[in-house]
Amino acid sequence: ETTAVAIIQQLVDGVAFLHRYLIAHCDLKPDNIVLSALTGEKVCQWLYIIDFGLARQLNTGDTRIRGFRGNKEWVGPEVTDGASYNPILADLWPVGKMIK
Repeated sequence: ETTAVAIIQQLVDGVAFLHRYLIAHCDLKPDNIVLSALTGEKVCQWLYIIDFGLARQLNTGDTRIRGFRGNKEWVGPEVTDGASYNPILADLWPVGKMIK
């Protein structure tokens, strides 16, 4: 349980870091999360968010995009309905799904 909490905390911190700089990953899913190897007493020393191929750098006043980005199994409903959406907020759906 302690290990799970540490992993979740690193995931949330990593995504929050990206969002502070207006970077939306747009493809968060377990395949794009890498944990460091076992070291000593720690089970997971570091968590890495990888594969920024679909990521978007947003402008301060322009935080909405249109069009599908990501994996259908890991995106929220706002991404697939065809309307414009905020990809930073859309990044939260897969984080919640991974935590669940």
